[in-house]
This record gives sequence, structure tokens and C-alpha cells, in this order.
Amino acid sequence: MIIASWNVTRRDTRKWGLIYKGENIGGVDDLLTRGNGLVRLPVTHRLDGFYQSPQSGVFRFYTQLGLGNSFFHDEGFHLFYMEPGFYPSDAVSITSTLEFYDYRDNLIWQGGSLLGNFDYEQQYTSLNLNWFPLPQHEVRLKFQWVAGSGEAAGAYRPNANGQLTPSNDPIEDFSFTDTALQLRYKYELAPLSELFVVYSHGGSDALADTERNLGSALRRGLAEETASQFLVKLRYRFGILD
Repeated sequence: MIIASWNVTRRDTRKWGLIYKGENIGGVDDLLTRGNGLVRLPVTHRLDGFYQSPQSGVFRFYTQLGLGNSFFHDEGFHLFYMEPGFYPSDAVSITSTLEFYDYRDNLIWQGGSLLGNFDYEQQYTSLNLNWFPLPQHEVRLKFQWVAGSGEAAGAYRPNANGQLTPSNDPIEDFSFTDTALQLRYKYELAPLSELFVVYSHGGSDALADTERNLGSALRRGLAEETASQFLVKLRYRFGILD
């Protein structure tokens, strides 16, 4: 792998630049088939541009755009990434992560030496809320959601030289969605003595088809509950009298 970058940073902490990444240059992959043959993957190139706003003020953000080729397509990779932040006061902050990328040649091991090639899309979203309403009181909300889908575009097996050759093996589409939510309250009774009240919820679902409706994927991730927990924890420091 080759990585090269260039950036400019201003006095007000504003920053922008470019990142280049080259992969599979002059080598073979011995992990993709789980020990069932070496694979010589085509060279891929990726170029990202990024911008970071000044790290002061009510609104702050970082954004990154990427474009590159995939194994069998000249423009097979696209990326959008953003981290917006809202800081209305010292007591409240809201930050988020928004990421979407598509990769037209995502090779996934199917068993033995068989590799499935998928037109793959994935999005990731997170939200963090921090609130300090009074001294010794703290409220934090965290939410994460990831959803992906792969449309089968073909199957391959490596030959004796590691070159990928098309295969007639059947490959199935897939999609998945996962959510995680946590709400936490903390009260500091005294130094090193704290009360925690925590609620957490997790959801997950997977289908053997391509679900690319984000609204439907989010509803499935919230509805298909995998874990739900309410916890109260007290941490108290005992002193030893002389």
C-alpha cells in the first residue's frame, strides 16, 4: 500500500488537503480465500479531498470526498464523509458522523476458493449528545447505525497463478442493518464516588436480498431487538481512618 498526503493549515485552524492511496501494488493477497489459494488483485487508486472548518464557534465540521477505481471498473468507488458539530454552550454539545460509500467490486469469501463479487453500498451514522445541566450532573446520549447491501455481480476463483477467473457458482444478494442506542446519566456524589443510570438498546437484521431503502433499513434495525438493558450502578470510595 502507498499513501501520500498534502495539506494546508491556517492560523484559525482551518485545514484542507488531498490524500492518495494505492493498494495491491506488486503483491498477492493470502487472506481473502482463508488459506485456499493466493489472489493477485488488480491495482486500485483512490484520491480524497478534505476540508476542516475552524475549531471554534458554534458550528464546526469536517468533510471528505473520495473517488477511485475498483478492481474491474474505472470509477468503482465513491465516498462522502462528514462530521458536523454544534456547540451552543459549554454545557451542551452535539456531534455526528455521516458516511456513505459505494464499491462496485467488493470481493467477499464464500467458502473454499470461491469469491463473490458484489456491487456494495454502506452508510454509517452516529449521534452524540453531551449535556451538563448542573455541577456534578452529566447526561450523554449515543446512537449508532450502520446499514449495507450487496448486489451479486459475479463469482470468481483464483487459478494456479493467482489470477481471478470467472466462475458459474451461484451468489446471493445480501443486506444488513445494525443499531445501537445508549442513554446514560451520571451524578458525582463525591470525588471518586458516582451514581450511573444507563439504558441501552441494540437491534440487528439481515436479509438475502438488496435492501437499499434507508428508511426501511432503519426501521428494521430498531424493531429487530437483540439486546435491551437498564442498569443502575453505584461506585463509592471508602476512606480508611487513621
